[in-house]
Amino acid sequence: MAVSGIKQHIILDIAPPTPPTPGVPWITGNTKAARHIRTETVYIDYILTSIHVNITSAVGTTTLHPGIIRVYQDTREDYGVKANVNGVVKFTQAIWLPIRLSYGSPRKIVVDAFDDSAPTPNNLCSLKGTIVIKGRPALQIEQPPLEEV
Repeated sequence: MAVSGIKQHIILDIAPPTPPTPGVPWITGNTKAARHIRTETVYIDYILTSIHVNITSAVGTTTLHPGIIRVYQDTREDYGVKANVNGVVKFTQAIWLPIRLSYGSPRKIVVDAFDDSAPTPNNLCSLKGTIVIKGRPALQIEQPPLEEV
């Protein structure tokens, strides 16, 4: 039996940030906590399948030192996905990121711009734009074994 027609989505509403005052330097911190974008709790298992990035302004990114967008389950940072941002770009990246209760409770999806790569992370870049993450409920439908007739 196939399941079709099920559609569910999560919209992460984030108020627009207050713009910096002209002529006054504004710096997003370079720590993991300072580069945090959003944490969202979901109440069923999900499979995240794509990340859509639309960067409208970028400072401090190059091909060799891109900005980084990370998505991961709060308890499984090492198993997350990354999207490289090389300036003003618009792209969609296919991902496969399970968010499961068995990986940690509660199920928290974390989005940040922290670059954990060594030896030269880029946590000084500034990015402005939108991020849309799509996925689907992780359904496990078990079917009984087939019987020989």
